[in-house]
Amino acid sequence: MLVRSEPRGWRSTTKGSVCLVALSIAVTLLAGCARTFYREQADTQVESLLTAKSADDRWPLINYWVYPHPLSRFADIDNPDKPAMPPDDPAAWFTAPKPQKPTHIGYSEGTGYLTMLAEFDAINRAKPGISKETEKEIRDENAPPSKPQPAGPKPYRINLEQALELAMINSREYQAQREILYLAALPVTTELFNFMPQFLATQEAIRQWSARESVVGPTNQWEINSNVGVTQRFWTGAALLLRLANQTVVDVSSNNGPTISTSNLVADLSQPLLRGGGQAVALEPLTQSERDLLYEVRRYSRFNKEFFTQMASGQGSGAPGGSTSLVLSSANIINAGTIRATAPVVGYMPTVLRQFNIELQERNVDDLMELLSFYREYAKGGGISPLQVDQVEQQMLDARTSLLSQKILYQDSIEQFKIQMGLPTDLPLELEGTVLESLREQLFRFQNLELDARKLGEAFTKLQKTENGQGTLRAGMLELIRTSTLTAGTRFAENFPARLGGWRLLNSTVVESSSTVSTVSTVLLQLPGLNAGAAGFAIAQAAMPPLLRQQIVRDDLIDQREDLVDAEKPVPAELDQRIMKARQEFELGAMDELLSIYQSRPWLVEKNERLRQAAQDAIFRQIEARFSLVIDEARQELHQKYNKLWPQLPPSQLCGQDLLRLNLHEAEELVGQTALVSRLDLMNQQALLADSWRKIAVFANSLLGTFDVRYNATMFAPPTGAIGQGFNFDGNNTRHQLIFNTELPLVRQIERNNYRASLIAYQRQRRNLQAVQDLILLQVRSRVRRLQQLEETYKIQQRALLLIYSQVSQAREQLQAPAEPGVTRDTAAAAGTATLQLLQAQGRVPVSQNNLYTTWVNYLITRMELYRDLELMQIDSRGVWIDDNGSRLPTTAP
Repeated sequence: MLVRSEPRGWRSTTKGSVCLVALSIAVTLLAGCARTFYREQADTQVESLLTAKSADDRWPLINYWVYPHPLSRFADIDNPDKPAMPPDDPAAWFTAPKPQKPTHIGYSEGTGYLTMLAEFDAINRAKPGISKETEKEIRDENAPPSKPQPAGPKPYRINLEQALELAMINSREYQAQREILYLAALPVTTELFNFMPQFLATQEAIRQWSARESVVGPTNQWEINSNVGVTQRFWTGAALLLRLANQTVVDVSSNNGPTISTSNLVADLSQPLLRGGGQAVALEPLTQSERDLLYEVRRYSRFNKEFFTQMASGQGSGAPGGSTSLVLSSANIINAGTIRATAPVVGYMPTVLRQFNIELQERNVDDLMELLSFYREYAKGGGISPLQVDQVEQQMLDARTSLLSQKILYQDSIEQFKIQMGLPTDLPLELEGTVLESLREQLFRFQNLELDARKLGEAFTKLQKTENGQGTLRAGMLELIRTSTLTAGTRFAENFPARLGGWRLLNSTVVESSSTVSTVSTVLLQLPGLNAGAAGFAIAQAAMPPLLRQQIVRDDLIDQREDLVDAEKPVPAELDQRIMKARQEFELGAMDELLSIYQSRPWLVEKNERLRQAAQDAIFRQIEARFSLVIDEARQELHQKYNKLWPQLPPSQLCGQDLLRLNLHEAEELVGQTALVSRLDLMNQQALLADSWRKIAVFANSLLGTFDVRYNATMFAPPTGAIGQGFNFDGNNTRHQLIFNTELPLVRQIERNNYRASLIAYQRQRRNLQAVQDLILLQVRSRVRRLQQLEETYKIQQRALLLIYSQVSQAREQLQAPAEPGVTRDTAAAAGTATLQLLQAQGRVPVSQNNLYTTWVNYLITRMELYRDLELMQIDSRGVWIDDNGSRLPTTAP
């Protein structure tokens, strides 16, 4: 039996305790710093790098943050380093091992965006609406009141700027782009770290014991191996190693053997002179990562503009050949799944356009319902057949079907837009139509003008029943002109009573006696220079009724215009004005003549009641037709007034010049020059060409042989018997080595292929740069052509809409117009033709209105795309375009 004395046992235990304490300290240090420290350290370094790379004003870093916004839907309230376990799929949870035991399970979704929505809604609903003058309903006053609102919660109302602000914090694509930028900075920190001193501290503790009969004999000891060192890489490819190693063996057996501690100090410096040497090779990874980060900063800056354009217009990326986003491989980011949800791109303006199309179609349905009521009443008098009534009803039903389809399209579009913003699909939301409101008000003006003209005509028709041939028709008409909203405030209403009175005087004082004609003839023949033919014509004119003279004047002016047109000569505007005034005066005189006839009640000579009423109706229909032509003068006056109120398209200025006023060639040259010196993606493409050029030298270096020079110095410390005293280094106990390592380039198959591939990659990149330049020029030149075309289209469609309004009015008047005296016509055929013309014109009304809206929106979209593609779109902190028509031409970068 082995019996150990107390002192020896105490010393053995003490040595063991020292070793255990040292081992505990080492384990504690191995745990390292907390997760938060490393995360915040990475954030700090990335922030510093991004600040440096975004110092250029051409690609500012705005609206950037890597953590979810606290007001966003995906706001994260958990500890970012130790988030709660989300609720797992039950089948996956119960059928797979559970290596981790979560302390808490939960899933949270931010609601701060709802507060923003409520604030935006309150602001927008407090704004005044459009004026009461332009808000009048375009339908019959006796029609049912406003349509019932859909049941459900009250929707939040937002405008374009508010939608962008919400999307900036809620869009998953936007947040992913921020994370891509962050991840692009991490490789730079790695490459920078590679050229910093790298410290090493390791320790190995071995507890060893064996029995007396073992091969090594009885042992009971601790062995502690410690290494401390530092390595340093240099830009020339050299590598330096400094290392201090110590080995201490402590005997804790009862034999109380000696403690042995030995150390060595190593200095090793290696420099490749051929393959792998030089800055071109050693700095290439750092150079490429730094440049890649700059490219991504530019892409992110351009992404801000593309995101605004996508949100506002629904149009895709403006990058030639596709998206410019950095594609990360599995080496850059760990992808936890295989499905990535992509938000639809629908845009604010197209969604609002669909909303306005619904309004246009609703008005079209109302107009057709009013027209159907009119046809049903008109059919009772036998003026039209049931066939025409059915035709009107059929078109009304088709319009209602189209309305239902457009409502479904809008509902799909608004929900897709919610997803595009990153909001829940079932969130009640409505969009303000600010971008189209000014144009909508203008359409209201013209629609109300046509409605007022129609109401005035209907009011005049009712005068026949109230007047009933008592001679008060003229007075009733004057009262209508005075009180009608169509004529209120017009020069026509102001001058109409005097003009009508003048014609009444002229029509009542027609020269009929031959004596008067003879006197006039004598006077005219005595005028110098007047031949007999001219005198005869003048005498004839003097003998004519005033209305006939006015007709001759009108026809003569029309003949002059036709002669100019036939001769392909320009028609003076003054001539058109004279023709219009001559026509207006003739229609007024003709109406006055008919009023005088109506006032004399010539139908009273007819004894048959039915024929007497038909004669009265025939004269009244003639007056009614003339009245509609007379009040058209007031309509034309208001047309001229309203034509000055058309909203103007926003200007498109560049370098102080209006692109819409320049000729097409000058505009194309200007936008092309600007794009080639401004586009951030083109700058990246130019830099990629330089990258491929650098790679040629890097791969060519790998073809060289190997020739490395290495110096090694090792200093030994003699063994000692005390812990911590094994560092007695002595210069005499040092070993020096100078090592030359060479390798002939006999096997370079892979290196040769890589080098040849780098040459081809360089040529490809040259062609890619040319292609991108060509595509950018195609983009911006096409956009400026589109801008000029849309401006002309906008003017054309204004006129086209007014013509369609006029066609609807004329078709209704033609439907009700009586036959010309002495002209026999097929009443049924005439009614069928008029109905067809009326329905065709009415069907074109919403189409033409929608064309105007679409042209306006397309112009705004094309304009913002052009500014985006010229890199002149400045985005503010809300993600909104600061539309100040940037006009300074950027200077060419070196």
